[in-house]
Amino acid sequence: MKILKGLNKKILSLYGKPLRLTTESKEDARVKNIIALSLAVQKQTASAVRALQIAFKIRDSKDTLELEDADFLMVKNAVEQDKGLTNLLAAQVLEVLDKTLDKEEGSNK
Repeated sequence: MKILKGLNKKILSLYGKPLRLTTESKEDARVKNIIALSLAVQKQTASAVRALQIAFKIRDSKDTLELEDADFLMVKNAVEQDKGLTNLLAAQVLEVLDKTLDKEEGSNK
């Protein structure tokens, strides 16, 4: 089991200002939004239904969320393989994912 923390962290521009979720939105983009989108838009996989279930769970989460190890791996792979993400977005999301805790050991994984 993995514990994701920092899902509500705002995505910042190169100049340190929060990016908007969309150009029409006044809502700031957050790490959880980018992860959910990466899961939702990846090419169809054998586990497409599970990917969407995880995407909705992450989208609706607060700042912290527990995920099964296999689900965490799916999340990390989706972000790493998302060719649509810029370095600016991917780096901020991966920074949060890299600080994920292993629930059983309480250590970073």
